[in-house]
Amino acid sequence: MNPQQRLLFNTQCGLYISALLVLSRFVLGVMGNLQLIGTAFYTSAILLAKRQCVLGLKKRGDFPQRNKKMFVFLLLSSLLYLTFVICTFFYGRTTENSNFVQAVLTAFISFTELILALLSLFRLTDDHYCFNIKVMNVCIAFIAIRSTQIALLDYNATPNTEFPNMMFGIAVGIAVMICSVALLLRPRYSVMGREYNQFKASDQLDDKYGGTMPMEVTIVKSKVYGSYVYKAQLTEGIVSGNIVRLPSVWSRLHVAIKVLCIVLSEILVFVWLAGRLVYMFRTVNLNDKLADLMSNIGFEKIADGDVS
Repeated sequence: MNPQQRLLFNTQCGLYISALLVLSRFVLGVMGNLQLIGTAFYTSAILLAKRQCVLGLKKRGDFPQRNKKMFVFLLLSSLLYLTFVICTFFYGRTTENSNFVQAVLTAFISFTELILALLSLFRLTDDHYCFNIKVMNVCIAFIAIRSTQIALLDYNATPNTEFPNMMFGIAVGIAVMICSVALLLRPRYSVMGREYNQFKASDQLDDKYGGTMPMEVTIVKSKVYGSYVYKAQLTEGIVSGNIVRLPSVWSRLHVAIKVLCIVLSEILVFVWLAGRLVYMFRTVNLNDKLADLMSNIGFEKIADGDVS
């Protein structure tokens, strides 16, 4: 099984397991907790978006149209989720009267969704479809964190948490909505497929850069998530190279430590995901940022795009 086939297989398995978890929520809802039926609906919308990625990985083509469908499904999920959160608050959900067994089962399902979403982030490569899957997994992780938190509050019968839960839910819903818009717009501003860039020294600098030497320019710096740098070779006043992403702190950790961090602290996971969302917006238009940096030191862009 080559890497492409393995990626498709892993993505399909994750989709099937997520669908099984959605079905479990629906069954629990039918058994007496109607709110779980609501959670099944907005999670199903995300899975429909992920299904477009699976179809795209199989057929490889027509990405713009599939990307628009992903945007619609993910946006629909955020709207359903916001509606669910607000209605849950105003129509009398309380933690004190929740069923103990349902609270435990809900926590188990939500935590399983969280682990599945986060593990999926580790094994995906750089590709438009893979990036979209990552975005959707981040959205699922956000929602799963809140669902797990509420289930734990139900388990402890913690009173007077309805309003903070609603505000947390609204924040998550807005984050999912922002992700859907980013997913739609990113192909226009992404570095994917445009890693290769070439620059020429200005006439005033031709004599200064007459030899051959390696060159590295930091475009976006992040010790936590991995910096983007332009690694190139300067030859006779011409700079040619590719934009690459350096390994992040998280990617250098052993899998056992990653799992331990996830298990021990959902709050840290939420902070990491929120920071990852900010990082995603910081890495928009890397090619333009690189062109500005190179212009400041006297180089003019003459080519960009895939080296092939």
